[in-house]
Amino acid sequence: MTINSDASTAPAPATGLIQSRVNSPQTSMGQKTSSKSIDAITRRNEATKVELGEQSAKLLSSQEKSVEHLHGLDAQLAEAIKTLNDSLSRTPTKANISHDDVLNRFIVRIADKESGDIVREIPSEDLLNFARHLERLKGILFDKKV
Repeated sequence: MTINSDASTAPAPATGLIQSRVNSPQTSMGQKTSSKSIDAITRRNEATKVELGEQSAKLLSSQEKSVEHLHGLDAQLAEAIKTLNDSLSRTPTKANISHDDVLNRFIVRIADKESGDIVREIPSEDLLNFARHLERLKGILFDKKV
């Protein structure tokens, strides 16, 4: 058995190619970027930051005013319900106005003062139960994932 050791088939080292790439600085497009264009981009970025900051401040102010307005409406509504309940307490029937938080609806119940039996309920208990079941079904039927 003869083993032939031929040095000519061995691959040549690639050190020259690596050194030439390291020593030649180039950008991704093969051209150097000018400092003027970098300065222009920086100025545009700063102007955009300032504009976004101003818009953000305006939006925050608007949101704060809206929240204050809603709190005022909530207090007015509670006062109106109390006044209405007080005025209805002078009749032979009593009325109770309440708010259902689940459905976000108002419920009016008219009851006899003496017996306490409910004479009328607006909306009816059946309709309220239907609406509650419908709210639960919405979660099953409509998936919020996109």
